[in-house]
Amino acid sequence: MFKNLFNKAKCKLGFHKGEWQYDQDGDCNQTRICERCEDESTRLSHAWQEWLYDTADACDQTRTCSRCGEHEQKVAHTWGKEQYKNNDSCVQIYCCERCHTEKSGRKVHRKLQWNYTTAANCQQIELCGTCGEQTQKTRLAHDWGDWQYNPNLNTTVRVCRRCGEFLQKGTA
Repeated sequence: MFKNLFNKAKCKLGFHKGEWQYDQDGDCNQTRICERCEDESTRLSHAWQEWLYDTADACDQTRTCSRCGEHEQKVAHTWGKEQYKNNDSCVQIYCCERCHTEKSGRKVHRKLQWNYTTAANCQQIELCGTCGEQTQKTRLAHDWGDWQYNPNLNTTVRVCRRCGEFLQKGTA
């Protein structure tokens, strides 16, 4: 009795018991009648062959069901290594080795360089020497002169040749 209740609970949860049978030759519809509760279930179960490219220079693939002859199609590119789109670009692309379709990759800046924002200050921004795009990086880059004694401050200082800011000895 306990086993019978346990089996009924399995069926209520969808764990039926029985072999799937094809409804007819050349068809992929299957039916199963549960050995415990006699519930009838149906499903579609294709016997797919492997994916094959349709032509040598394209990425369209087809596979066929060996039972009913139904076809499925998909596109399966063979992407090469990431490369720059051209010498004047920082955009990288992937090129399919079969059909030569391109897809965008990352943007990777080359030849990064620091440029002053104006002639009279020491604030610099980082620019790409290839595409000219500004990055998010900034910095201060003073052009310090030699140490000199300043009698007004009664100490030795260095003065920036660009912005005029000075630095007292012992505060650096």
